Amino acid sequence: MIHVLVAGFRGAMGQKTVKMVQSQKDFALSAVFDPKATAADAQKYGLPADTKVLTSYDQLNPDIADVWVDFTNPTAVAANIEAAIKAGIHPVVGTASRSKPLNRTRPSPSARRSNRPKLRPFRGSLNEVRTGSRRLLP
Repeated sequence: MIHVLVAGFRGAMGQKTVKMVQSQKDFALSAVFDPKATAADAQKYGLPADTKVLTSYDQLNPDIADVWVDFTNPTAVAANIEAAIKAGIHPVVGTASRSKPLNRTRPSPSARRSNRPKLRPFRGSLNEVRTGSRRLLP
């Protein structure tokens, strides 16, 4: 049995993750994490009675969960990952959107254009398009 903690459980993806974990016989939802959560949120979001609602990193320990699934936000995710690792919990990050772009180089506009296939104008009938009887690429 894999014990799962879901961070960001009140959001749309967090709710889907909670439902997915609950539907799998090999997974158990052991805890949820949100600094703004309250004990009433467990009932409000339909969590099992034995699911712990955690609001602080101090509450984490290796016995809470095996896996931390993070669907929070870009400003919280780095601290969440660090806290999970320090607690001996394996993080899985699904948080989308970054506050800063990745440090990677992009090809120049001329390099991007040179990699495109050369298209020629189509001067045929709609029937040729439907049947694929005419090649559009050289």
